Amino acid sequence: MSKYKLDSWNPWTKTNTVQFKSTSNAIGDGESKLGEEFKTKPLGQNKSYDLEVDKEKWEIKKLDDDGSFRLGVSVSTKYNDLRFRVINCYMTLTKIKDRLLSQNIKNRIIKIYDEIETAHGSAKHSIIVGLFQNELAEANLNKLNELLESLKDIISFEPEIIEMHSSFDGEKNEYSSLDAVKKINLENISQDQIFKIFRDPESYDENFICSQISKHLVILKNETLKEKLDEIVKGAFQGLRLVLVDEQKGYKPLSTLDSVFCYRITSGGPRCKINNDS
Repeated sequence: MSKYKLDSWNPWTKTNTVQFKSTSNAIGDGESKLGEEFKTKPLGQNKSYDLEVDKEKWEIKKLDDDGSFRLGVSVSTKYNDLRFRVINCYMTLTKIKDRLLSQNIKNRIIKIYDEIETAHGSAKHSIIVGLFQNELAEANLNKLNELLESLKDIISFEPEIIEMHSSFDGEKNEYSSLDAVKKINLENISQDQIFKIFRDPESYDENFICSQISKHLVILKNETLKEKLDEIVKGAFQGLRLVLVDEQKGYKPLSTLDSVFCYRITSGGPRCKINNDS
């Protein structure tokens, strides 16, 4: 086994043998230099990892000036599914925000909607523009995470049993409150009738919102947006040893993926950092 320290920067020992900067599009910066350290060669774009060292599959990532690194296309399917679901939530709020009956719920939804149309921190564009452009600054991503949790809080309730007359035979039947609001909207029932069916406008609005957006937010049922993004980016390194490289510091093989997190979206995908990296 070659000698190196995990979770620590190991200095380059063959400083003048191979340059850090790559001259090939198929090989990333630091890969050839790290390969020279272990007498192996980069595997190129036809492999799902960069180097094989001591029978381990190593994935190499060069840190940029801000201590971050980009991911390749391996996460694009899961990431884009998540992104489109969030965009669809916004589009749904656009359609329903003026149809709500409770002033309290309406105010909460409009506040969330307005914040999505706002730029936060030093971001140049609003959250929604960033989502469409695939460029979410750190402050925008943090705010979006917070807003989605507020939205989830509104629809986090157990559906009730509602009695309504059937459209087919006129008999009174029991419906789940979510099915009841769908039936109300299909049959264009008046506000006065809605107030007789539901105990209060807030209950109706919560069920109405849930019936419209739960299919988009189900992916975040048990975790936050940022937790989901972290899960996606860590998935790119399953079965691999993630190794950071820096021209001056050397190379740093990580023992686990626990410290990897997504801190913003740029160039069409997640950009990652390492917690407490030094």
